[in-house]
Amino acid sequence: MTKFSMFIGAWVALLGVGAIVMVSASMPSAAERAAQIKLQAQEVPYWLLSGVPEQYQNKPVVLRGTVVQAMDNMLRVDVGFSIGDIVWVEYQPRANNMPRLQQGDRIKFWGTYVGISYYETVFGQRIEVPHVVAEIVEPLRPARQTCPPGTVACPAS
Repeated sequence: MTKFSMFIGAWVALLGVGAIVMVSASMPSAAERAAQIKLQAQEVPYWLLSGVPEQYQNKPVVLRGTVVQAMDNMLRVDVGFSIGDIVWVEYQPRANNMPRLQQGDRIKFWGTYVGISYYETVFGQRIEVPHVVAEIVEPLRPARQTCPPGTVACPAS
């Protein structure tokens, strides 16, 4: 091996290490990413999300409401003051270290509004709802207290 090829090999290796350091330095940490999302997100009323979805599509939003149905990676959340102001929330609780949520939990969530999605009820009715892919979900009050077996009411905490 010549001195020149050794020099080129060392130079390429150093460039590779430098590129790895530069890439990792430019990627925000989870806390920085969360802070960035919270700063960019806009609180949008339900009637605008459902009425003019194209205006907010692919933009960061923040909403709060009560979980009316919780599935593995999806939530139906009531975000309004009238019955039926439901938003479909997609979230990854285990991947993003988010809490496991249950019906009745009050939450605040930040994510990307993807537009209107629909599902069919067991009776075949098509329901259209605003759809948010949540990146951050925070409970607004402590999780429900579990009463010891055989008690009529949970003790006040």
